[in-house]
Amino acid sequence: MSKMNVPDWLPDWRNESEYPDPERASRFDWGWAFLRRNPKYQKDWNYLQALLQLPGDMVGDWYDVTGKLKPVSETPGPVMQEWLDNCSSISNFQYHVSYMAEAYGLRGEPKDPSESTITRSFWPNNQRGTVYGGVMGRWSREFYLPRNECVAIFDLSLPIGPQLKIIRSNLLNVQKEYKEDGGGFPAPRVRSKDYPVYLRILDAKIRGVTHATIASAIYPNMSNDYPDYPASRKIKDHLQEAIRLRDYGYRDLFQLSSSSQ
Repeated sequence: MSKMNVPDWLPDWRNESEYPDPERASRFDWGWAFLRRNPKYQKDWNYLQALLQLPGDMVGDWYDVTGKLKPVSETPGPVMQEWLDNCSSISNFQYHVSYMAEAYGLRGEPKDPSESTITRSFWPNNQRGTVYGGVMGRWSREFYLPRNECVAIFDLSLPIGPQLKIIRSNLLNVQKEYKEDGGGFPAPRVRSKDYPVYLRILDAKIRGVTHATIASAIYPNMSNDYPDYPASRKIKDHLQEAIRLRDYGYRDLFQLSSSSQ
C-alpha cells in the first residue's frame, strides 16, 4: 500500500497507549474509530466543509443597516452572482449531508473525523439494503434497511410471473453474498481486544509502512523468517479485517451497540 495523505490527527501507530482501551471502549466507540479512518468518509467530510465557505466578506453588501438581508436586485452585480453561488452552496451542502447519511448509514449530520469521540446521538440508521425488481434490473435502488433484509418492487402493468423469476434469482444471489459476508446467526463476533492492533495497522499502512516493520513493532517476539514470514502474514490477515471494519463493518458495531442499550 503506497503512502497516502495522512490526517494530522492520527495517533502514533507505534504507541499502543494512544489507542482506545479494549476494557473501556464500547462497540459504538470502536465503530466510530474505524469509520473516521475511512478515506472516502474523510474526503466527503472535507468536501462538506468546503461547501460552507462563503465567497469573501460580503456582509456589508448582503445586509442593510437594519440587519435585514437585501434583495438580490439591490446588490452589486458581481456580489449578486456570489450571493447566488452561495445559495447554490447551501443547497449542495444540504444535499451532501443527506448523501453522507445514506452512504454511511448515519442519523443526523456527519461528524468531523478528527474528533476521537462523538456523542451517541450519532447512532446510525439501519444498514442499507438493496431493492431488487423484476424488469431487467431497472428497479434496483437503495433504501435504509436492516442488513439481513431486502425488498422487491413489482411493476403491476407487466406480467408477475417473469418478474418473480428474476426476483427469486436476485434474492438467492444476495442471500449467498450475505452468508459469505458473515450474515445470519450468531451475530458478528466483536473482537475488541484485537481492535487496537487493527487501528494501528491501518494507521501504519496509510503512512506507507511495510508489513515486516509493523510486525516487528507489534509482534516483536514472533518469528518472521523465510519462507512463511508468519508475523507479516498475521499483519496481512489483520489488515484485511481492519479494512472490512473501516469500510462497512463499523455498521455492525454501531447496530450491536444500539441494540444492547
